Amino acid sequence: MSTKAYFSNRIYKNTLSNSVVGAIRDCLSCFNRAKQFVLNTLVKEKRSGQSRREKSIHVNVKEKYQLDDYYANSAVQAAKAQLKSLDELKKIYIENKSAQIRSIKRKLKQERSRLTTLRKIKTSFIKDKPKFPKHAREQKQGNYFVVSYKKKTDIYYHAYQFEHTYLDSTIQQRKTRIGFLTSRLNRKEEELKQLRTKYSISCRPDHICCRRLSDHRIVYHDCVFYREGKIPGQGNRYDYDGGKRVFGIRDPSWAVNW
Repeated sequence: MSTKAYFSNRIYKNTLSNSVVGAIRDCLSCFNRAKQFVLNTLVKEKRSGQSRREKSIHVNVKEKYQLDDYYANSAVQAAKAQLKSLDELKKIYIENKSAQIRSIKRKLKQERSRLTTLRKIKTSFIKDKPKFPKHAREQKQGNYFVVSYKKKTDIYYHAYQFEHTYLDSTIQQRKTRIGFLTSRLNRKEEELKQLRTKYSISCRPDHICCRRLSDHRIVYHDCVFYREGKIPGQGNRYDYDGGKRVFGIRDPSWAVNW
């Protein structure tokens, strides 16, 4: 596999005038808002299974954000590419979740089998006729009760000590572990069900909608900028002219998982 290097001229914002930097910011901000609008529209249509618009998405974006054909088409293609990427990721998430469920079911089967063995031993002690499965780690050797592990062996000197010190606590531990595994299994199955039936979008820092250019503290995001204010949980961001700005969600209808 060969590696290719693409060379380009790096432009620093501190070498440009404020008007040029502002124009770049407005251009990227408008493009990202248009892309988010397209993505949100496509997701809503995919969820409902029907389209409520009379014109094509390209024309809608062009009229709504006053863009030319190049930027409108780029926004539509970028949104479709992100949507396709989410579809492919969803397949991977479903596969991973299914593997986790299979692993939990296998552990549950082992724990239940082990609990059944311990209960049989407990029942034999209640009947005052201690009996152990042939291949169990618990065995009776002479007058002692022995529990063999990989690197150690525990010895119990009489039946009462073995029953109440080892058996009861071990049975309770297995019950607790089975309860945790069952709860985890139910949660994973519910997550798998949602992955198969619901359609969601998510925003991560590496997506196109949220960018930080170089190290000059300009942040472009699919939202409206607010000057001299602070939105809880959002934090401060700094723009090109050094003034404090923070960003917030432009339209609550975007919300789904943004």
